[in-house]
Amino acid sequence: MGDNGRVRVLALVVVAGCGFTPGALPAAMGDDSTDDASVIDGESGDTQQVTTDAAVDGMVDAPGVPLPTWVVIDTITVPVIGTMVMSVVTLTNGVSYKLRAEGTFVIQSPLGTPADAEWWDYNNTMQDGVVGVDVGLAVNDFTVDTVRTPKWGAYQASHVYEVDWVGNGQKLVAMLHDGNFANNTGSLTLKVLALQ
Repeated sequence: MGDNGRVRVLALVVVAGCGFTPGALPAAMGDDSTDDASVIDGESGDTQQVTTDAAVDGMVDAPGVPLPTWVVIDTITVPVIGTMVMSVVTLTNGVSYKLRAEGTFVIQSPLGTPADAEWWDYNNTMQDGVVGVDVGLAVNDFTVDTVRTPKWGAYQASHVYEVDWVGNGQKLVAMLHDGNFANNTGSLTLKVLALQ
C-alpha cells in the first residue's frame, strides 16, 4: 500500500473514532447548556439538534409568516401657526417608534419663502433658525427657544425626515416652533410608525 493509501486509512480511523455526528456541534468541556448550539453528551452519545436563534429562524422559515415592518399607526396634520396638536394613539412606554415629518409650508407668506420640518429658505441661504428660536417641527417640546426636539437631520430635497422615538406611555404633542407665526401659511404632516 502506498503512502496515499495509508493516509486515507488513518484519516478514516481517526474520524470514525471521534464520535462525530453530522449537523451537531460539540459542547465546550463541562458545559451542559443547550442554548443556541448542539450538545453531544460524551457519555451516552445523545445529540440535541442545533437551535441557533430559533425564534427568528422560525419567522423566516415559516411559510406565510411575514417579517415585521414599519407601519403608519397615526397621521397628524400640524398647522404652522403655533397650534399644538395631539396624536390619536398613545405610545407605549419603552417601545421604539419612528416619527416621519413630511411636507413644506410658506414661512414668510408675503415673500413666498419655503420651509419644511427642519429647514427654511433652502432655495437661497438654508436656515434652520432665527434669533432666539430653532425653527421647525417640534414633538413634546412646548418651549419655543434655541433648542428644539427632535432635530430632523440634514436637508432632504424630498422634505421627508425620519427619527427614532421611544414611547413614554402618553400621546404625542406636535407644534411648529418659529419666531413669527403671523406670516406662515400651510401645514406639515407628522406620521407615527410602529413595527408590526
